Amino acid sequence: MSKIKNIKRSVSFTAETIKQLETIAAKKGIPTSSVIREFIDRGLTLETSKSDIDFIRSQIREELEIALDPRINRIIKLLIKQGIMIYPMAYYNAMLGAAMSSRNNINYHQMLEDSKKKGAAYLGVASDAVDLAFEEMMNFK
Repeated sequence: MSKIKNIKRSVSFTAETIKQLETIAAKKGIPTSSVIREFIDRGLTLETSKSDIDFIRSQIREELEIALDPRINRIIKLLIKQGIMIYPMAYYNAMLGAAMSSRNNINYHQMLEDSKKKGAAYLGVASDAVDLAFEEMMNFK
């Protein structure tokens, strides 16, 4: 069995640190130098673990992005399309209320088309986008 060669280094400590190290050494019944080596070994192990943890975190983050990004983007698109539908629906409700009060002489299909056009104009999109958004929302599973 070969003996590991130790290399000596000179390190300065504050009086308070020396007192703490000597107290720990006395409690453990080992030399102060052994306590110092233990702390350095633990610190090096902890530092290595931190870099391993950072690598693992980056791998997990990458896998989550691969798995979730398409779904999140899909949800965002559906929420945008839902937003496209909100204005026409509000307008439709107002028009329906007006039609029901017999003040306007508008039929249902004309009311629906007007609400889609005004909603699309408000959002700055084509009227077809409102139809497509509504169809996608109805088919979303």
